[in-house]
Amino acid sequence: MLHAQVDRQHQADLDTLIDSLPLTSRHATAMGMSALHTVSLLANLTEEVMEEQDRRRATFPGSARREQPVAEALGPDEFVAIHRHPGP
Repeated sequence: MLHAQVDRQHQADLDTLIDSLPLTSRHATAMGMSALHTVSLLANLTEEVMEEQDRRRATFPGSARREQPVAEALGPDEFVAIHRHPGP
């Protein structure tokens, strides 16, 4: 969600790029399957993180708790800086 707040034009740029490509129905199908696969992986990762957090809480009560989410604790500029992909 923070990415969407920081780069508000990103989705529109991506939509414009995709709309400009000469895609066949096979391309569109492959893109849809890729998107679904990505969402599935994200769901699995989220579940694993939550399970690990539960394990840590059970083993070390209080150790897995944070007063606030990392993005809020760091602030948007610092969060973006540590998550920015290196340029070409």
